Amino acid sequence: DVVKRENKNLADEIKDLLDQVNLTLQ
Repeated sequence: DVVKRENKNLADEIKDLLDQVNLTLQ
């Protein structure tokens, strides 16, 4: 369960970074 939670946090952080990049490119 801990690994899944850490992976989810990483995925969320990456998604946030991608969203920031997309906003910057627009």
